[in-house]
Amino acid sequence: MGEQIDNSASGGKREVAILLMDMISYSQKTAHMNPEQIRDFIIDYHQEMRKFVCTDECEPVEHEPSAGDGGIMIFRSRPGEENAEKCKRALT
Repeated sequence: MGEQIDNSASGGKREVAILLMDMISYSQKTAHMNPEQIRDFIIDYHQEMRKFVCTDECEPVEHEPSAGDGGIMIFRSRPGEENAEKCKRALT
């Protein structure tokens, strides 16, 4: 948590908190699915993650949609927010 992200295109580095998630039993859940079912399952999974994490209470937050059966959420700082507060927001 409290990582620095290179944001050169928009003016330099910024402090962020990163939340990494991984689906439990992904292989077991998808073992008997065809590729289209797996794709739809992953899309639904990421949409549900966004509902829980990308809320007004958590903003500003970015969701990495190409993480497969995992999730990557990047929490940016709010004006005047300390790193500890940002990390707590990522875990709440």
